[in-house]
Amino acid sequence: MGDGVGGAGGGAASGASGGATAARRRRRRGEERRLAMGRGRKARGVADRSEGKAADLSQGKEDSRSKRGREREREAMTAVQVSSLTEAFDQVVARRSLIVQSLRPCDAAALLKMVELQAGFQEEEGEEVCVIKNKEAVMKVEESVNILSLLMSTVLPKLREYPTDRPLLEALCRYKEDMKKSAADAGGSYCTDINVFASRVTEYIDKALELPDPAALVRLIDDLEGQGRRILDTTYTINHN
Repeated sequence: MGDGVGGAGGGAASGASGGATAARRRRRRGEERRLAMGRGRKARGVADRSEGKAADLSQGKEDSRSKRGREREREAMTAVQVSSLTEAFDQVVARRSLIVQSLRPCDAAALLKMVELQAGFQEEEGEEVCVIKNKEAVMKVEESVNILSLLMSTVLPKLREYPTDRPLLEALCRYKEDMKKSAADAGGSYCTDINVFASRVTEYIDKALELPDPAALVRLIDDLEGQGRRILDTTYTINHN
Protein backbone atom coordinates (compact mmCIF):
# COMPACT_ATOMS: atom_id res chain seq x y z
CA MET A 1 0.00 0.00 0.00
CA GLY A 2 2.78 2.41 0.88
CA ASP A 3 4.55 1.79 -2.39
CA GLY A 4 1.34 2.29 -4.28
CA VAL A 5 0.63 5.58 -2.60
CA GLY A 6 4.24 6.71 -3.14
CA GLY A 7 4.06 5.78 -6.80
CA ALA A 8 0.79 7.63 -7.20
CA GLY A 9 2.25 10.67 -5.43
CA GLY A 10 5.34 10.61 -7.64
CA GLY A 11 3.23 10.40 -10.76
CA ALA A 12 1.08 13.31 -9.64
CA ALA A 13 4.16 15.41 -8.90
CA SER A 14 5.65 14.57 -12.26
CA GLY A 15 2.40 15.47 -13.98
CA ALA A 16 2.20 18.77 -12.13
CA SER A 17 5.77 19.59 -13.03
CA GLY A 18 5.14 18.77 -16.66
CA GLY A 19 2.01 20.95 -16.64
CA ALA A 20 3.93 23.87 -15.17
CA THR A 21 6.63 23.49 -17.79
CA ALA A 22 4.04 23.45 -20.56
CA ALA A 23 2.40 26.56 -19.11
CA ARG A 24 5.74 28.36 -18.99
CA ARG A 25 6.38 27.38 -22.60
CA ARG A 26 2.96 28.69 -23.63
CA ARG A 27 3.59 31.95 -21.80
CA ARG A 28 7.02 32.25 -23.42
CA ARG A 29 5.55 31.57 -26.86
CA GLY A 30 2.84 34.14 -26.14
CA GLU A 31 5.45 36.69 -25.12
CA GLU A 32 7.51 35.90 -28.19
CA ARG A 33 4.44 36.37 -30.40
CA ARG A 34 3.65 39.69 -28.72
CA LEU A 35 7.24 40.83 -29.14
CA ALA A 36 7.21 39.71 -32.75
CA MET A 37 3.93 41.56 -33.34
CA GLY A 38 5.37 44.64 -31.65
CA ARG A 39 8.49 44.49 -33.80
CA GLY A 40 6.29 44.06 -36.86
CA ARG A 41 4.16 47.07 -35.99
CA LYS A 42 7.27 49.14 -35.33
CA ALA A 43 8.80 48.02 -38.61
CA ARG A 44 5.58 48.87 -40.44
CA GLY A 45 5.52 52.28 -38.75
CA VAL A 46 9.11 52.96 -39.80
CA ALA A 47 8.30 51.76 -43.30
CA ASP A 48 5.20 53.96 -43.44
CA ARG A 49 7.17 56.98 -42.28
CA SER A 50 9.91 56.23 -44.77
CA GLU A 51 7.35 55.88 -47.52
CA GLY A 52 5.72 59.14 -46.43
CA LYS A 53 9.05 60.94 -46.44
CA ALA A 54 9.88 59.44 -49.82
CA ALA A 55 6.49 60.53 -51.15
CA ASP A 56 6.97 64.05 -49.78
CA LEU A 57 10.45 64.20 -51.26
CA SER A 58 9.16 62.92 -54.58
CA GLN A 59 6.34 65.47 -54.57
CA GLY A 60 8.80 68.22 -53.67
CA LYS A 61 11.05 67.23 -56.55
CA GLU A 62 8.06 67.13 -58.88
CA ASP A 63 6.91 70.57 -57.74
CA SER A 64 10.45 71.89 -58.19
CA ARG A 65 10.62 70.43 -61.69
CA SER A 66 7.24 71.94 -62.53
CA LYS A 67 8.36 75.32 -61.24
CA ARG A 68 11.57 75.19 -63.25
CA GLY A 69 9.56 74.16 -66.27
CA ARG A 70 7.26 77.13 -65.90
CA GLU A 71 10.23 79.44 -65.48
CA ARG A 72 11.82 78.05 -68.63
CA GLU A 73 8.56 78.54 -70.49
CA ARG A 74 8.43 82.15 -69.37
CA GLU A 75 12.02 82.71 -70.41
CA ALA A 76 11.43 80.99 -73.72
CA MET A 77 8.36 83.06 -74.46
CA THR A 78 9.44 85.46 -77.19
CA ALA A 79 8.73 89.09 -76.35
CA VAL A 80 7.06 90.96 -79.19
CA GLN A 81 8.73 94.09 -80.51
CA VAL A 82 6.34 97.02 -80.75
CA SER A 83 6.65 100.56 -82.06
CA SER A 84 3.44 102.24 -80.96
CA LEU A 85 0.86 102.27 -78.19
CA THR A 86 -1.67 100.58 -80.48
CA GLU A 87 0.70 97.72 -81.29
CA ALA A 88 1.51 97.34 -77.61
CA PHE A 89 -2.18 97.17 -76.71
CA ASP A 90 -2.80 94.35 -79.21
CA GLN A 91 0.01 92.28 -77.71
CA VAL A 92 -0.83 93.03 -74.09
CA VAL A 93 -4.42 91.90 -74.63
CA ALA A 94 -2.98 88.72 -76.18
CA ARG A 95 -0.87 88.31 -73.02
CA ARG A 96 2.50 88.70 -74.68
CA SER A 97 5.52 90.44 -73.20
CA LEU A 98 6.87 93.48 -75.01
CA ILE A 99 10.09 95.03 -76.19
CA VAL A 100 9.36 98.67 -76.95
CA GLN A 101 11.55 99.66 -79.86
CA SER A 102 10.02 103.08 -80.34
CA LEU A 103 7.15 105.20 -79.07
CA ARG A 104 5.78 108.69 -78.87
CA PRO A 105 6.95 110.27 -75.61
CA CYS A 106 3.41 111.38 -74.81
CA ASP A 107 2.37 107.67 -74.82
CA ALA A 108 4.94 106.48 -72.27
CA ALA A 109 2.76 106.91 -69.18
CA ALA A 110 -0.25 105.28 -70.86
CA LEU A 111 1.86 102.31 -71.97
CA LEU A 112 3.19 101.70 -68.47
CA LYS A 113 -0.28 101.95 -66.92
CA MET A 114 -1.78 99.63 -69.55
CA VAL A 115 0.72 96.86 -68.80
CA GLU A 116 0.31 97.37 -65.05
CA LEU A 117 -3.47 96.98 -65.29
CA GLN A 118 -3.26 93.93 -67.53
CA ALA A 119 -0.75 92.30 -65.19
CA GLY A 120 -3.25 92.72 -62.35
CA PHE A 121 -5.94 90.94 -64.35
CA GLN A 122 -3.61 88.07 -65.22
CA GLU A 123 -2.43 87.59 -61.64
CA GLU A 124 -6.04 87.14 -60.56
CA GLU A 125 -6.51 84.47 -63.21
CA GLY A 126 -3.28 82.70 -62.29
CA GLU A 127 -1.75 83.29 -65.72
CA GLU A 128 1.71 84.39 -66.74
CA VAL A 129 2.15 88.14 -66.36
CA CYS A 130 3.14 90.12 -69.45
CA VAL A 131 5.95 92.61 -68.90
CA ILE A 132 7.88 95.29 -70.75
CA LYS A 133 11.38 93.90 -71.15
CA ASN A 134 12.89 97.38 -71.47
CA LYS A 135 10.59 98.96 -68.91
CA GLU A 136 13.40 101.07 -67.43
CA ALA A 137 13.87 102.91 -70.73
CA VAL A 138 10.13 103.59 -71.02
CA MET A 139 10.08 104.87 -67.43
CA LYS A 140 12.94 107.25 -68.21
CA VAL A 141 11.01 108.59 -71.19
CA GLU A 142 8.07 109.22 -68.88
CA GLU A 143 10.32 111.03 -66.38
CA SER A 144 11.81 113.35 -68.97
CA VAL A 145 8.40 114.01 -70.54
CA ASN A 146 7.06 115.09 -67.16
CA ILE A 147 9.87 117.63 -66.90
CA LEU A 148 9.34 118.81 -70.48
CA SER A 149 5.62 119.27 -69.80
CA LEU A 150 6.48 121.21 -66.65
CA LEU A 151 8.74 123.54 -68.64
CA MET A 152 6.12 124.13 -71.31
CA SER A 153 3.18 124.63 -68.97
CA THR A 154 4.80 126.77 -66.27
CA VAL A 155 8.32 128.07 -66.83
CA LEU A 156 8.13 129.17 -70.47
CA PRO A 157 4.80 131.02 -70.06
CA LYS A 158 6.22 132.87 -67.04
CA LEU A 159 9.34 133.76 -69.00
CA ARG A 160 7.15 135.51 -71.55
CA GLU A 161 6.21 137.91 -68.77
CA TYR A 162 9.63 138.06 -67.11
CA PRO A 163 12.17 136.93 -69.75
CA THR A 164 15.24 137.71 -67.64
CA ASP A 165 13.98 136.80 -64.16
CA ARG A 166 16.87 135.11 -62.38
CA PRO A 167 14.86 132.54 -60.32
CA LEU A 168 13.00 131.51 -63.48
CA LEU A 169 16.27 131.11 -65.37
CA GLU A 170 17.71 129.01 -62.54
CA ALA A 171 14.63 126.78 -62.54
CA LEU A 172 14.87 126.46 -66.31
CA CYS A 173 18.50 125.34 -66.02
CA ARG A 174 17.79 122.75 -63.31
CA TYR A 175 14.84 121.27 -65.19
CA LYS A 176 16.89 121.10 -68.37
CA GLU A 177 19.66 119.11 -66.70
CA ASP A 178 17.24 116.66 -65.07
CA MET A 179 15.45 116.20 -68.37
CA LYS A 180 18.72 115.46 -70.17
CA LYS A 181 19.73 112.91 -67.55
CA SER A 182 16.48 110.97 -67.84
CA ALA A 183 16.61 111.10 -71.63
CA ALA A 184 20.18 109.79 -71.62
CA ASP A 185 19.00 106.74 -69.68
CA ALA A 186 16.16 106.26 -72.17
CA GLY A 187 18.61 106.40 -75.08
CA GLY A 188 17.92 106.11 -78.79
CA SER A 189 16.86 108.97 -81.05
CA TYR A 190 14.77 110.32 -78.18
CA CYS A 191 17.92 111.20 -76.26
CA THR A 192 19.36 112.90 -79.35
CA ASP A 193 16.37 115.20 -79.83
CA ILE A 194 16.14 116.05 -76.13
CA ASN A 195 19.79 117.10 -76.22
CA VAL A 196 19.02 119.43 -79.14
CA PHE A 197 16.14 120.91 -77.17
CA ALA A 198 18.39 121.32 -74.12
CA SER A 199 20.93 123.18 -76.26
CA ARG A 200 18.23 125.66 -77.27
CA VAL A 201 17.33 126.13 -73.61
CA THR A 202 20.99 126.87 -72.83
CA GLU A 203 21.04 129.38 -75.68
CA TYR A 204 18.05 131.17 -74.19
CA ILE A 205 19.64 131.31 -70.73
CA ASP A 206 22.90 132.70 -72.14
CA LYS A 207 21.10 135.44 -74.12
CA ALA A 208 18.91 136.35 -71.14
CA LEU A 209 21.97 136.78 -68.90
CA GLU A 210 24.20 138.67 -71.34
CA LEU A 211 22.64 141.52 -73.31
CA PRO A 212 18.96 140.65 -73.34
CA ASP A 213 16.92 141.54 -76.39
CA PRO A 214 13.26 141.10 -75.39
CA ALA A 215 12.08 140.46 -78.93
CA ALA A 216 14.80 137.88 -79.56
CA LEU A 217 14.00 136.16 -76.26
CA VAL A 218 10.31 135.90 -77.14
CA ARG A 219 11.23 134.33 -80.47
CA LEU A 220 13.37 131.78 -78.64
CA ILE A 221 10.48 130.97 -76.31
CA ASP A 222 8.26 130.44 -79.36
CA ASP A 223 10.86 128.09 -80.81
CA LEU A 224 11.17 126.13 -77.55
CA GLU A 225 7.41 125.70 -77.22
CA GLY A 226 7.11 124.54 -80.82
CA GLN A 227 10.02 122.13 -80.45
CA GLY A 228 8.58 120.77 -77.19
CA ARG A 229 5.20 120.05 -78.79
CA ARG A 230 6.90 118.32 -81.70
CA ILE A 231 8.98 116.13 -79.36
CA LEU A 232 5.89 114.97 -77.47
CA ASP A 233 4.17 113.81 -80.66
CA THR A 234 7.15 112.34 -82.56
CA THR A 235 7.94 108.62 -82.58
CA TYR A 236 11.45 107.96 -81.27
CA THR A 237 13.58 104.89 -80.75
CA ILE A 238 14.71 104.05 -77.21
CA ASN A 239 17.08 101.52 -75.62
CA HIS A 240 15.72 98.01 -76.17
CA ASN A 241 18.71 95.65 -76.01
